[in-house]
Amino acid sequence: MVALWERLAGLGQVHAMVIMPDHAHVLLPRLEYPELLGAKSGFARWRNRRRGDPGGPVWVVSDAPAVLKNREHYERTRRYLHLNPCRARLVADPLAWAFSTHRDRVDLSIPSVCSAESDPHAFHAYVSGDATVDVAGTELPTADRGFCRADLNQVEQAVSALCRTPIDLIRRRGMVRDLLIRSVQVLLGLKPIAVARALGISKDMVLRTPHVPAEQIDKVERVLGDRRFPSLGVHPLVGTSAWRNYQRQRNGKHLALARRLGLPEAANSLYSAWR
Repeated sequence: MVALWERLAGLGQVHAMVIMPDHAHVLLPRLEYPELLGAKSGFARWRNRRRGDPGGPVWVVSDAPAVLKNREHYERTRRYLHLNPCRARLVADPLAWAFSTHRDRVDLSIPSVCSAESDPHAFHAYVSGDATVDVAGTELPTADRGFCRADLNQVEQAVSALCRTPIDLIRRRGMVRDLLIRSVQVLLGLKPIAVARALGISKDMVLRTPHVPAEQIDKVERVLGDRRFPSLGVHPLVGTSAWRNYQRQRNGKHLALARRLGLPEAANSLYSAWR
């Protein structure tokens, strides 16, 4: 999922996006559609090379893209996309699904795929006020300056979630590593030598770490301990009850579609396309 997300995020003017276990929804300006096809083709080539399959099918044929009629249609479509994981019972809150621009729209992602709403609280209330979440809506996380009981593990989980980076990679990726180092230093109140010991790096690396904007560290603090922002694993869904439920819901429809297209083997492993 991470690889596909990064390719689609690189399209530029993304209005809304969600990647589900066996399909994706992307809302783009009409002129960006050829670029979307190129990104999908690039992902297919990358995925096949990784699996030693030079030309195996990744995508099934889909309908032509829908054109939104007006502003109301646009807003309802964005809400529908962001609620997809909740309505599929994969998560209980739209904030809990990392591969959705809902986090971007409420300014809880680093970096952001699209701009934040002028009123993130109102937008989140509008999206989360659904029967599959809570008809009264849910609250956005808020910073708790008294959260000094946070530990290294919680900071790592928050950075992984906000940056959509598997937790085993956050100490290796430049921008994400810089955010981790500075967050540990600021939020845990540690001196450079203590940060170095905690992360297993040199004191010189801590001292050389570039400045990180304060608003990014504020985001890390806001989601500390929030269960809607778990760290990412390499394959975050595999083996979970949510994944098994999703398979049961989707397999019948997926099997029928695959057989109609002459690709019955594709129905046997919904998750395989994203691994």
